Amino acid sequence: MNNYTVIQDQQQGTILVRDGKQCVCPFQQPIPTQTAMGAMSLMRLPCSTLCAHAEHWKYNTPDAAVNDYIITCAGIEQHFEIVEIPETKIIQ
Repeated sequence: MNNYTVIQDQQQGTILVRDGKQCVCPFQQPIPTQTAMGAMSLMRLPCSTLCAHAEHWKYNTPDAAVNDYIITCAGIEQHFEIVEIPETKIIQ
């Protein structure tokens, strides 16, 4: 079974992460870019809440805590239950 988590991106959006790897947006086409060595590569955009097709819902109710990531870009609504990663404290 896959573990889904979320991370914050640079523009205050939320990116969906599956098993430690960022999920890519299936709606956007890959963008051709040039690497440092001059070769061509394809850059894929991450599945982020900055896209109109993705939402991240996180709230608490008296019965349960809800942490869902919802995408609609495939024409159907897909829900992913987000696993909370405990924050680690750095001891100095």
